[in-house]
Amino acid sequence: MRTTNLKIDHLLIAVDNLDSAKRQYESYGFNVVYGGEEETSLNALIFLKDGTAIELVGKDRFPKLWKIFNSLRFTAIFGIMKDRITTFPKIREGFFNYSLYSDNLENTYKHLNKNKFIVDKPVRFSRHRNDSVKIQWELIGTKPYDLPFIIGDYTPSRLSDSIFVEHKNKAVAIDSIVVETIAVDEYIEIYTLLYQISPDIESKNGQKTAYFKIGNITLKLQEVARINSYFKRSLSNTKSFTIKCEHTGKHGVTNLNPYIQLVQ
Repeated sequence: MRTTNLKIDHLLIAVDNLDSAKRQYESYGFNVVYGGEEETSLNALIFLKDGTAIELVGKDRFPKLWKIFNSLRFTAIFGIMKDRITTFPKIREGFFNYSLYSDNLENTYKHLNKNKFIVDKPVRFSRHRNDSVKIQWELIGTKPYDLPFIIGDYTPSRLSDSIFVEHKNKAVAIDSIVVETIAVDEYIEIYTLLYQISPDIESKNGQKTAYFKIGNITLKLQEVARINSYFKRSLSNTKSFTIKCEHTGKHGVTNLNPYIQLVQ
């Protein structure tokens, strides 16, 4: 029996310059909104109709002091999640992590702790939306940092206006996520415990691929010989994702960049 219900919440993309990235993703046909006031926001968001989101994390917006504290491991005393966040400015551009939504963070924490995951108890965070309304939520930090972290409800909603889920490219939902790993058996076990579902597994050319169905999203865990991970000492790496678009009469796949595809 499943003790907790998890689904994909949002995907994180590191960008070198937040303003430039916002313009770039708008040129892809997305409606992009700053996470707070334009001048001070650390991120910009793309909201989709399925309730998920894509977060552009502006590496240029983080205080330089954070890098120093993280290098000295000073931030570790504040817990897993806050320590993970201070690594964000140091990673390269790209799709580097994703988060899960839990409908009961306390049950999720108990389940993960019982199964020997390295996790923090839920920690409260807050920020202001683009309309200056303060929102709050709780997070469970996980370790190693290539694993998804887990988020609870936003109070009030993180979406300030429903207009932000309308996109010129007709994007409506996350369709699939690809994660590569050099330790496929270990990560199949980790993901099976995390999601409390059994994957479909196939083997081709001596390499395994596990498919986890998380709601309407397929997470593909793929065995590879080597990875170029965003985080130190990680054994897996987020590779790419696809976004489902409303049917427009067209067919096929549109490649936006090496890690994002639009599918009809």
